[in-house]
Amino acid sequence: MLRKNSSVLWIQTACVCLLAFALAGCRRNDDAATDNTMDQQPGSALGEKSNDNSPVVVKVNGHCLTERQLQNSVNMRLKLEGAFRLPPDKLAQRRHACTEQTIDSFIGNVVFMKEADRLNITITEHDVDKAIVEIRARLPKDTSWELWLKARNKTEAKLRDDLKKDPTERILKLLKMQTSHIRNATDREISDFYAKERDLFRIPANLVVRHLLVNCPSGTEDKIADEKKRLAADYRKQLLKGADFAELARKHSECAQTKLSGGMFPMKITRQRPVLPKRILEAAFELRVKKISSVLKSELGYHVVQVLEHNKKSIRPLDDVRASIANHINAKLREPAVNEYKQQLRSKATIEYPEGRSPARADIGSPLQK
Repeated sequence: MLRKNSSVLWIQTACVCLLAFALAGCRRNDDAATDNTMDQQPGSALGEKSNDNSPVVVKVNGHCLTERQLQNSVNMRLKLEGAFRLPPDKLAQRRHACTEQTIDSFIGNVVFMKEADRLNITITEHDVDKAIVEIRARLPKDTSWELWLKARNKTEAKLRDDLKKDPTERILKLLKMQTSHIRNATDREISDFYAKERDLFRIPANLVVRHLLVNCPSGTEDKIADEKKRLAADYRKQLLKGADFAELARKHSECAQTKLSGGMFPMKITRQRPVLPKRILEAAFELRVKKISSVLKSELGYHVVQVLEHNKKSIRPLDDVRASIANHINAKLREPAVNEYKQQLRSKATIEYPEGRSPARADIGSPLQK
């Protein structure tokens, strides 16, 4: 339950809350929904205690969004979009838009959660069953359920537990209740969207990759670098002799992003959205499936790589994306009603900004005013 003066609240999501239906589709979708770069910095989750002493951006019913949380969320979204490759002026525009959307999302999340508490909305085992069905429906046909779970270092039992505790599931259930009278997308609308937006469903050539990393950043003393290289070579020899890659990576890899998952990246890797250094990425694309690479050097250190799948570019079939398209159209159909509902709840909330800050834009760090 939310308590008015409890610890900082934060639902970590890049989507605007009025499109919670679309948010659920993105969050449960295939690997594109997760930021999996090797230096990801997650923000705080809803209800977690925080020692964050950075200035408050907005306070809603006593719950604070801080500057640090805001910037962490915005940066994750920009990274996910690949926006850091934009020219500086375009990047600044995207940053401003993401900032305002994130603030709006925070406000919406807090007021929706308060309403979910008031109505005593909980996530039942039946709700979890439906959520898992939706996740599995959105998996590409060449991605098994077991691989999807393994890449996230989860068992199905752990996933079920996470879904039951996920505040977004409660918000989604609340909004579904409030919009149950609105029709769903028709087959014709789904087919028309697929035909019109065909480019959205193009899949670039991609790899399923795992790797073992021995840290040795550029500039490391030669003697130490040689020792690191010999260590990586020893791991490679063990793999060539039949050692279990996942077990070896969990024990010895120094890649924080993939160590727990046995070296497995939880997404398919493409040239358009790389999560490996360029030199390693190109070597991986040249590697035969299941073969163990030579010891590869990057600015991060020494890598041993194995490609488990190499998929050519294609267009995802309509049947594979039908549920996602329906989810998108349904969100658009419900957007006016959800928007109106959110405004009703916001009108009853106490929303405070730093002194001199307007809801749309502000300097950060001044005292709060209502």
